[in-house]
Amino acid sequence: MKSIRKNLISQRLRWYETIDSTFLSLSEESRLKIKQKEASLLKEKDKLLDIYYNDTPTEEIENRVIDIDVEIEHIENEIESLLEMEVIYIYKSYEYNLKQILMFAFPDISPKKASYWDKMVNFLDDKGVDVISCSSVNELKKFKELNNEVKHEAFAKSESLSALGCLTIEDFENYVSNSKSNIESFLRELNCKVQVVLTNDDSTYMNEELEGIEFLKYYAASGKRYT
Repeated sequence: MKSIRKNLISQRLRWYETIDSTFLSLSEESRLKIKQKEASLLKEKDKLLDIYYNDTPTEEIENRVIDIDVEIEHIENEIESLLEMEVIYIYKSYEYNLKQILMFAFPDISPKKASYWDKMVNFLDDKGVDVISCSSVNELKKFKELNNEVKHEAFAKSESLSALGCLTIEDFENYVSNSKSNIESFLRELNCKVQVVLTNDDSTYMNEELEGIEFLKYYAASGKRYT
């Protein structure tokens, strides 16, 4: 089989428009199980309080209610921790996908330019790719800030979550889910712009006809890590 290099690259770049959901699905499943446990504890607490206030108040009930409150606090912390892990996973996946797109489409880009936002934007601007006009850029920047906070502070601060409209666990869950969709929209739109540049690239390198191993390597899994 034979094909022009830029056509093979164009096909390969589509692999990096989405973020794999396997880990996110496992995390969601864990959160659901934890929430079921929380609901059971709340139900038990309501029954105990009903007995305590309307029948026989005992020290045993008081102690059990305290234990339940501690368990619920721990459960809520577990859920938030899982969501924070999802934030890191999504952003890490975004960084990897972005750098794969850049390194395949523009072999002359350095890992440093691919790693820093401003350098990457300027590099692509010189190539004719307007990053800033891509959809969800602002959402991506805010998500990046949250990711950095979780990485460096070990947790998401309540003030930061409030600023993002996350006043409850459910708000945080929705935010993480929506952020994944926003980042995928950004990657798709950026990739479309990169594809235009590739199509118009008349360099010898990009228009070289490949076959054999050189052809097949564009279908092989990449062992490179840029993050």
